[in-house]
Amino acid sequence: MVKLMGKRRDSSEIAAEMLAVALNGVSKTKIMYSCRLSFIQLKGKLALLEQKKLLAKTAVDGKNVYYTSETGKQFLASYRETSALYDSTSCFQIISDRKILNL
Repeated sequence: MVKLMGKRRDSSEIAAEMLAVALNGVSKTKIMYSCRLSFIQLKGKLALLEQKKLLAKTAVDGKNVYYTSETGKQFLASYRETSALYDSTSCFQIISDRKILNL
């Protein structure tokens, strides 16, 4: 999920990126670099995603590996579906539809 520079990401977009990276199990460092996060941001986001049971941590060969949980996969699917709907509907179309429907 590479975005153009200059656009700020919201928390749900960052969470979705982290969950997508961790689908097959990755290190904390891989998440940090893939999602372009500072170490401070990474620590906070990892803690939140683990607390919400969207991301699971497992020790493999003495190293922590992060995996997207089943709940995380459901969140990711919902996020992608919602994003696709939002991206396919421009703001002008929404305004136009409201005028037509008198909303």
